[in-house]
Amino acid sequence: MNIEERRLINQITESLSQILQGKIPAYLDPISSSPVLDSLVRAFNELIESYAEIQSFIFPLSQGVLNVEPPKAKNIMASPFKELHSQLKTLIWQVEQVAKGDYNQRVHFMGDFSKTFNFLVETLDRQRELVKKHINFLELEKVRLQESEERYALAVKHSPGGVCIIDPQTKRILEPNVQLCNMLAYTEQELTDLTFFELYADSKQAASDLANIIQQALFAVNSRKLRKKNGEIIEADVHTCWSLGITNSFIIMNVEDVTEQNKAQQVLNKYRILLEQAQDIIIFCGMDGQILETNKQAERVYGYSSAELQALNISELVSAEEKQELAKYINVARVKGIVYESVHCRKDKSTFPVEISSQLATFGSEKVLVNVIRDISERKKILQELEYLNTHDSLTKVFNRTYLEEAIEKIILAKSSVKNALLIIDIDNFSIINEALGHKLGDQLLVDVAELLRENVREQDILARIGGDEFGILMPDVGLHEAKFLAAKLRQALGKSKINTAKSYLPYRINISVGIAIFDRKVLNAHEVIALASQALFQSKTQGYNRVSWLVPNTKNNLPKVEEIMYFLAEAVEKELFSLHFQPVVDILTGEVIHHEGLLRLNENEDILLYPENFIPLAERFGLMPQIDSQVIKLAFAALEKYPELKLFINLSGLSLGDESLLDGIEKAILRKGLQPSRLGFEITETAAVKDLVTAERWINRLKSIGCYFALDDFGIGYSSFSYLQNLPVDFVKIDGSYIRELDKNSKHRVFIQAMSMLIKSLDKKIIAESVENNTVLKILKENGVNYVQGHYLGKPENVPVYRQKLKVI
Repeated sequence: MNIEERRLINQITESLSQILQGKIPAYLDPISSSPVLDSLVRAFNELIESYAEIQSFIFPLSQGVLNVEPPKAKNIMASPFKELHSQLKTLIWQVEQVAKGDYNQRVHFMGDFSKTFNFLVETLDRQRELVKKHINFLELEKVRLQESEERYALAVKHSPGGVCIIDPQTKRILEPNVQLCNMLAYTEQELTDLTFFELYADSKQAASDLANIIQQALFAVNSRKLRKKNGEIIEADVHTCWSLGITNSFIIMNVEDVTEQNKAQQVLNKYRILLEQAQDIIIFCGMDGQILETNKQAERVYGYSSAELQALNISELVSAEEKQELAKYINVARVKGIVYESVHCRKDKSTFPVEISSQLATFGSEKVLVNVIRDISERKKILQELEYLNTHDSLTKVFNRTYLEEAIEKIILAKSSVKNALLIIDIDNFSIINEALGHKLGDQLLVDVAELLRENVREQDILARIGGDEFGILMPDVGLHEAKFLAAKLRQALGKSKINTAKSYLPYRINISVGIAIFDRKVLNAHEVIALASQALFQSKTQGYNRVSWLVPNTKNNLPKVEEIMYFLAEAVEKELFSLHFQPVVDILTGEVIHHEGLLRLNENEDILLYPENFIPLAERFGLMPQIDSQVIKLAFAALEKYPELKLFINLSGLSLGDESLLDGIEKAILRKGLQPSRLGFEITETAAVKDLVTAERWINRLKSIGCYFALDDFGIGYSSFSYLQNLPVDFVKIDGSYIRELDKNSKHRVFIQAMSMLIKSLDKKIIAESVENNTVLKILKENGVNYVQGHYLGKPENVPVYRQKLKVI
């Protein structure tokens, strides 16, 4: 064997070895030198090519890839592999059919594998039938479960309370219904992000409740505080039960909002307490008047037990005189409710006045009348006292000006041609006596003069204090002769009285001046009559005091002409004979002067000062008040410029209150002079303000808008109703001095001051009390919450203001 042959044999051996290892050997190189060997090489290379093709088919097949082409027909080893490829493709198709549900497929060409495959398909076919039956069962169960869930969902949806599920493991809220979402102001998604603990306002309470819920099949608690999304707390009753499942169990929770119910119960409890502790009598009765229920106060007041009262008809509590009216009141109460007054009887037959508020109420289907009954015995007593105070002068106990004017108006309205007389009596030089000796002695003089007048008038005559030291006597059905006779009688009686005969009384002789007006139905009104008498009085004073003058309309008399009186007052304005005296108004707590009141004086000559009561009535009568008010304003601005620290209140008459030109002048003067408006205040009388509330309110608001202050003067003497006060935007209310002077001696005045103080403070206004004359009165005013005080005890009117020192207060 030559070398070429040996090399070929080694290459073939190496290639076969690689084939046995699963490798594809390289092709052999051809041998051109030997045809025999070259033929052997070609044959072996064909073998290598067939092996390589078979391997490229077998390897993907072993990996499960069947979409490969089988060996070509010329491949010497192709036949068995082609058959295997065909069988595998058939098997794959059959498996796919089985996968699609065709369990009739069988394999007959793969020996034992065929048996196993066929057994598997038969088993799957049997299992399919079982699964089909089970699926049918599950479908039926699903329908039943769905219907059950729909019924549950419907019940939860229409449940009046909130419902949700609590996962006992995570404590999270599941499936909250709309009511729970609305109750807590969350969306469904927001609620499912929360846990049970986050619903509670008190986390400790939540932990305690959850522990009990987990331990108990059924659990219920009342009035738990839950927190809404916005932080608001509601009260809720919580009820839970367990829902047990095969794999999981849940807690079903029902929440009922009882916030309003609890509030209603609290109100009911309060009502019960109020009912039993009320100072008013409360009686529930049927529509026929039969008493159904009463409170303790009813037992205390009427003297009956509860059982005794419930055996009565409400008509049996009414006095005999009032029984006929009761049916009418009950009929009205059934429709719209009614408040009325009546007289009731106690068990001991004693009677007392009552105010009854009767109202129809419905409790369920039962209609009852609720009667709130108040014993008004004390109120009646106080009203009588107030009525007395409203018609009488508090100091002298005679009638006041208001009552006198009403009496004159009644005579005028009677349209009788009978003559009547009005006497106005004035104590000569009373203002000087008052200033020199003090208000205490001045007041006593007024009381004694009033008593003397009372003793000397007829029973049908009306004696009244008009104001200051002036008294009026209305004599119905008399002429000038009778009036002059009474005037002479009064002057004579005064001369013989203790007032002028007792040495210890006064160091001065007291005289009176009298003005008489005779009138009938032809006069316009009471103001005209008083003005006529005032005009006559003025003549008595201008002729030297201690005189009697008279005026009879349309007759000659000794009075000066109207033009002369007007000239006198107009001349006083023109020559600036008026002046202001300053009286301090003091803070009752600190003693500091808060402002001064500018009191008007008329300088008749170098020695005599006339006080407002001496000339204001005549000025009003002759329409001169606007000019005098202008003079007062001029004096006020001069004082404010002269005394930079001064805060000043001045009085304006009712006649000037609607004067727009005067109002414009005040505003312009404040701007022109550069004054702080807060340094200027105005006092207007309650009588003037109430006559035209609209004008007064407009005036006040206009000056207040630039910073001025307002006080309502003489409060308490003009009107018994205080309802107008809330409409007047005043800063201060000044209680009339007639209530203050005798405050330490008059208990009725103390009650009145207390009532007025409460009223005024309720309207957020400050209170000033004038005519304070001693420390006892000051103390009483302080106890009753009065803010500021004024009077001779604290400082007399001076021509120069005092404002840098503290004055004496308690």
